[in-house]
Amino acid sequence: MDSPVHDSDNMAFKDPVRQPALEKKIKHYSNFHQILLVGEGDFSFSLALANAFGSAENMVPTSLDSREKVISSYENGQKNLQLLERFGAMALHGVDAMKMCKHEIIRERLFDRIVFNFPHAGFYGNEKEMDIIRKHRRLVMVFFKNAKTLLSRTGEIHVTHKVKDPYSQWKVVEEAEECGLFFKESVEFNKADYPGYTNRRGAGPKIGETFNLGECRTYMFNLRELMTEPIMLPKNSLEALPEILKAAILDFETDRKNREAAETAKANLQSSFNHLKTVADKIIEEIDEFKRERDEFKRQRNEAIYQRVEAWREKENITKQLGEALRLKEEAVEQRGVSISELAFEREKRKAAETAKANIENTLNQYKRSVRNSKREKKNQLVKQRNHALCQIEEAYLENEKTVKQLDEALRLKEEVTKEKERILRERNELANQKNEAYWEKGKIAKQLDEALRLKEEATKERKKILKYLKIICGVFIYLSASFYGLWKEETSRKKQPRNWII
Repeated sequence: MDSPVHDSDNMAFKDPVRQPALEKKIKHYSNFHQILLVGEGDFSFSLALANAFGSAENMVPTSLDSREKVISSYENGQKNLQLLERFGAMALHGVDAMKMCKHEIIRERLFDRIVFNFPHAGFYGNEKEMDIIRKHRRLVMVFFKNAKTLLSRTGEIHVTHKVKDPYSQWKVVEEAEECGLFFKESVEFNKADYPGYTNRRGAGPKIGETFNLGECRTYMFNLRELMTEPIMLPKNSLEALPEILKAAILDFETDRKNREAAETAKANLQSSFNHLKTVADKIIEEIDEFKRERDEFKRQRNEAIYQRVEAWREKENITKQLGEALRLKEEAVEQRGVSISELAFEREKRKAAETAKANIENTLNQYKRSVRNSKREKKNQLVKQRNHALCQIEEAYLENEKTVKQLDEALRLKEEVTKEKERILRERNELANQKNEAYWEKGKIAKQLDEALRLKEEATKERKKILKYLKIICGVFIYLSASFYGLWKEETSRKKQPRNWII
């Protein structure tokens, strides 16, 4: 029976595939999966999957080489391609893993499994050189970016890779996470699990030859962390599918609006944070300026104190000198009887000294007043700057509180969006389960119809057989009836004839 694939995302395919009736698995792959195989060499891995499934209609094996190069480089290349085509596979050639999302056929589909076994950018020299490792890492990174656009919502990307050095330096998991993929798990790769698969070199002088695998692992990635336990619904819930779909669409629209609101809040929060950072930088600059002015004021104050101390010392020296002069004068007067003119001269000299002392005191007082005024002005200026800085700090604090509130609101919106996403995921899983159940019911109905048709054919054959026997019986009956009728008629005619009595 024709039906889309089991994943709801793949309903957007322009070329729906035929859904198999029974599921067949080999390791991590099923014939229910839409599988894209990238970088195939001799296509033996694709053929191993096709042999396990009994069909390859769900597979798209691709190769970077042309068909002619595959046939000439690998001894089983032509044979494997022919077998895959018999199984119904569509093998594509010239597909670059770094540009496959633009391929005219591949870009029209979504896949449940995208497989890239042993990716390699080519042989350019020593594998341990960092330039070579960077080439390989770039191949892996661009492959993940391309594969991400081709993956269904529940799909997985599988990359099989060697574990030992230098291959461990490719950092496959880190490259995938940088591309927005989630690392699910890594499992050990065993070539014996895929009968018929042979790993071969895809380039270089030893192209087509096998190589030692050693310890290998398959790394699995998906678009998001999926729910591990499916939600089972009652069988009668299929009737509510239109309402559930409408609700899911409304929830998706609400989720989109919440996401836009969260982005707006995030932008506002970033703007507020930038403004707050600018204000904080200005405050820090003003505080630094305030510290510089304070240090300058301390330096000037220390200089003023030093000058005042020096002035007082000078005053004390002058006072001592005047006292010594007066003492010497008195001694001279007492001893030698100094004349009146000399005394007058001494008085004038003393008066001049007192005048000089008064001038020095006035100068010192003026300097003190100027220092006090300068100190008062500096203090007032510093107080104003401090008040201004406090006001800015208070504004920044209020802005910070506002930013914190916006951040809380953004976190609340994020939690709501997360809850909505979880609810949508649950409903999508419910829809997927309902869809799978519908497919199974459809399959059962198809089987019942096939059984009914078979019974009908058997009944038709029995009926034809019975009709044949009835015809034979009717013919025999008619023949016997005609025979009995002839005998009866003959007997009747014989009885009606007069008897000839012999006397």
